[in-house]
Amino acid sequence: MTPVKYLSARLKRSVRLYPVIFAVTVLLIAAIILAGVLILGSYRSSDETKKLELGITGDLSDDYLSAGISAVKRLDSSRFTIDFKELEEEEAKRELMDLSIDGFLRIPTGFMDSMFYGGDLQVTYVARRAPTTFSSFLILEIADAASKIVTESANALNVINDVAKDNGLNGNKLEDVLYNEYLGFALVRNEVSDIEYIGVSEGLTIGGYYACAVLVFFLLMWGISSHGILFKKDRSIEKLLYSNGVKSVRQVLCEYVGYFLLTLFTLAVIMAIVGSAVTLSRVDTGIEELSGAGLYDFLSFTVKIIPAVLLMTALHTLVYEALPSRVSVIITEFLLAVGGGYISGCFYPDHFFPVSLQKAASVLPIGVSFRFVKETLASELSDTAIVAAAAYSLLFLALTAAIRQYRMAGEK
Repeated sequence: MTPVKYLSARLKRSVRLYPVIFAVTVLLIAAIILAGVLILGSYRSSDETKKLELGITGDLSDDYLSAGISAVKRLDSSRFTIDFKELEEEEAKRELMDLSIDGFLRIPTGFMDSMFYGGDLQVTYVARRAPTTFSSFLILEIADAASKIVTESANALNVINDVAKDNGLNGNKLEDVLYNEYLGFALVRNEVSDIEYIGVSEGLTIGGYYACAVLVFFLLMWGISSHGILFKKDRSIEKLLYSNGVKSVRQVLCEYVGYFLLTLFTLAVIMAIVGSAVTLSRVDTGIEELSGAGLYDFLSFTVKIIPAVLLMTALHTLVYEALPSRVSVIITEFLLAVGGGYISGCFYPDHFFPVSLQKAASVLPIGVSFRFVKETLASELSDTAIVAAAAYSLLFLALTAAIRQYRMAGEK
């Protein structure tokens, strides 16, 4: 049997099994889409995103301090980012341990007098643990900036009061005027700068990010759906082909091409259905990157992510070749989908994880595939992503051929 005939036979077998595989795939897609809709529901609008919660405890009796806190809570543009809660210290500790707040500021008694008259009392920031997340680092930066503003403002108020006394002027009145000026400058920061939302990852919105995550997770679970095509209980045909001169590399390539074409066809059908539904219904998907996209755009995107599809299908081919039993294959594929998808960011954006894990996940095959899809949707595809996807695809195919060659040589 020639390689061409073997490829044709593999394709015919795939077509014969395809109805069952497609039925399983439809159920899989329905479950993934449902999960995606539930996740996106919590991010539907920016008003629903979680703010930072910062507690304030201690001596809040000073009029200047109370006025400043009140103004920040009601007027400052940061009120859209941070919620300030005035709490008793024991209550603040309890809420901190319950993760109801991200941290709290402890203001010591006499803090304002100390600030005005040169004392050494300081505000203490209390967190649950050393900063490891974006929220905790952001609060530390805000606290540091606020500390500098307050300190310098206090110095200026002291100076103007001393100058007023030396010149026989009303120092208290001048202090009030300067205080109001400083407070006004602090509260109109939104007029001197713009806020730019750069997205979750690769510049994507949360909707675009999870659209890519759903796609990659489908490609992961596709390995289980296509079990009927890839798993071989009887490998006698491989031995026959090997004895007739069709060596391991050719066998693997024929099987892989057939499997890849089937995968690409399935993905194109799904994209066509989704693209047609979005175009005809004109429904708002909530995904800015797909705004105005039609059937052609969905199919074009399918073509653009072919390197990612090549990588994932090569990975599944290797798993089925390397593992001998049906149970071990299914377990491995499931762990790849759930475990690999998790650390690569398919469930939670990768910035939720420690930096070391982010770096490790980004160079793993699933992370490379996910990055390729994200960069394609963001129209910022890098040469690194292309090279990495191609390198992994070739590596997996080479390993698959090597495993088969080793098996054939051992069975001679």
